[in-house]
Amino acid sequence: MVLARAVVLGAFIALGSVYSVHAYAQSTDLGSKNTEWTQGDMQSSDRGPMTVLVRHGEIKNLDIGKGTTRFKVADAEIFNSMRIGEKFSFRAEKQNGQYTIVKLERR
Repeated sequence: MVLARAVVLGAFIALGSVYSVHAYAQSTDLGSKNTEWTQGDMQSSDRGPMTVLVRHGEIKNLDIGKGTTRFKVADAEIFNSMRIGEKFSFRAEKQNGQYTIVKLERR
């Protein structure tokens, strides 16, 4: 009986470790690094939280289809250079639970 309890306890500890590693990977957004550029154009911006509304093509690394999405902009220099109606290519990642533009190139 003691051996059976030890085996069950060991299984719970092992499963907890696997779950913890999985939860950590999700919380730090590992694997969301984008290597592909997405085409988009800015629809609107909000200076306070440094966010922009972008009409865009598919963003494969974030599993987002073609549409319009609000993104945080990672860098103030990028944010300040963007203009409504401007067409650009960008790379986005999920950082701290928010879709974030991390690189931008003019088209």
